[in-house]
Amino acid sequence: MLFGKLSIILSLVTSLSASLDHTNNTEKPYPTSVFQQMHTMGFDTSSKYKLSTKVNQKIQLEDTTITITDVLYDGINIYIGYQTRPYNKVYHDYHFSFKVNGKPMDGFGYSIDQRKINNSQGANILTLTPRNPLNSEFELSLYLNQKNSKQNLTSSMVELPIKKIKGVKSYSLSLNKSLQGNRYSIKKVVFSPIVTAIIFDAEISVHDHNSIKYLLFNNEIMLNPLGSGGGGGPEKDGKIVTRNIARFEPLEKLPKRLVFQAVKVQNPKNGSNKLLEKPLSKLPLSLKQGEVGSIKVTEIKNGKNYTKIYYEVEGKEPYKQATAFFLKDDANQKYDMLKPPDRLSDDEYKFVATFEPTNQTDNLSIVSAQLKKPVSIDTFKVEIKLEK
Repeated sequence: MLFGKLSIILSLVTSLSASLDHTNNTEKPYPTSVFQQMHTMGFDTSSKYKLSTKVNQKIQLEDTTITITDVLYDGINIYIGYQTRPYNKVYHDYHFSFKVNGKPMDGFGYSIDQRKINNSQGANILTLTPRNPLNSEFELSLYLNQKNSKQNLTSSMVELPIKKIKGVKSYSLSLNKSLQGNRYSIKKVVFSPIVTAIIFDAEISVHDHNSIKYLLFNNEIMLNPLGSGGGGGPEKDGKIVTRNIARFEPLEKLPKRLVFQAVKVQNPKNGSNKLLEKPLSKLPLSLKQGEVGSIKVTEIKNGKNYTKIYYEVEGKEPYKQATAFFLKDDANQKYDMLKPPDRLSDDEYKFVATFEPTNQTDNLSIVSAQLKKPVSIDTFKVEIKLEK
């Protein structure tokens, strides 16, 4: 699972074509897979079943080395895993452009999920969403453009072999709904080992554009949202017309039905900085998490290199609640999750979280944030029935 909800905003841009310097260095052995390092929903599956294509392409930008370790294409998005040394937020200083088989990609959106591995290394996954369908196999040219210390534009390029993974199924849909004057047309649902995606067109008021939250339910259980975004034409008569992709956790089995929901929300103006703490000396133990619900710890397991906490959450924001806590011992030592928690059941919000090995297991406490509940203003639901 993810550390909280990722906010991914994809905007369609025009590819840049320019005369660029080429840097394409390959060496072995392969570095550690970024998909394995990130432990992000879906990519653990890709590592387990060896779905990604391993590459070892390096780009040198002044004092930063970027190593691309993996690429994966599921027919919706191209995922590019890369390491940065040293760790820093270099994506603020450069931008990407792309070509497919030597031709500029005329429209695309991309987002970057970055995580600090240690003080000298960062792990990143770039999610690239092409506007137009692509072939099952192609060569992707990735251009990295950056202004150097003298404010001169420097560019580098790598060639990446892309092959669509197997096991992707899609269903065309024609479902239309309205919410407070905003119109939606659901076009397709896609199932891949990496993601469950709903593709839809929307005509949305400019004022509502950033306040709509998309949810997907399977057997009344909310799927973990992995982000949504889209791009389209300019504003016209106070409306924006966009093509959108709402992304959720992958499903191991194809469902008979799903429920897609759009919610217009008003987030709390002031978040809570309050924390609530309880000792874990006696289990099971329940702890309030503010206005959204509660968490119940049922078991603790200790290993040589880890401490595992088994728990369940009850409330309106299950995935936010599942990551809104840490552990503390009586020496005031704080322990954070080593990776996002795993959900243990398809029909319940039960999780296991892995922490660093704790020094004083008998004196551990759980400390949870006290979360405020966003206000739901309006909503619509669409039932998606699937024929297998």
